[in-house]
Amino acid sequence: MPPLHYQADRVQAEPYLDALRRDGDALCGRADNSGFAHGDFHSQNLIIGGGEVTGLDFTEAATKLCVYDIVDFLKEDAQCPAAPGDLDRSGIRRAMKQMFFKLYRHPVDPAVLGLCLRGRLLIDWLSVTRERFQATQYYKAQFDRLQMRVQAAFAEPIRA
Repeated sequence: MPPLHYQADRVQAEPYLDALRRDGDALCGRADNSGFAHGDFHSQNLIIGGGEVTGLDFTEAATKLCVYDIVDFLKEDAQCPAAPGDLDRSGIRRAMKQMFFKLYRHPVDPAVLGLCLRGRLLIDWLSVTRERFQATQYYKAQFDRLQMRVQAAFAEPIRA
């Protein structure tokens, strides 16, 4: 199998990785809620209808940080077009987060959530290969959307 080449290069990625390390160090040892987490929580693992929601695919379910599932769900927002002014400090549309947290009742440390969302967006952006980017308009658009989200997410540090 030939080696993969990634669209984002090390020079582009390094400032974001440094910021993520710095912010992670600042939050190191901070307690957050753990509990049962689905482990792969996104819209395609949900059936919604008749006023009920049913979860599917519990193969990655385990006790882990509760923000794990929140990040899985909210990161899907990066697939949607958005203006930079619509995004909060985590790179997610403010309206999307407000809608999610309107009914979510468990305590969430916003700094830990912000760090995890930033990291997830960065992973997704860095995962776009040059081959895919060059092959289809879809991956070009995905890379550009993710790059804009990453830039917004890292525009200012997470407040610990």
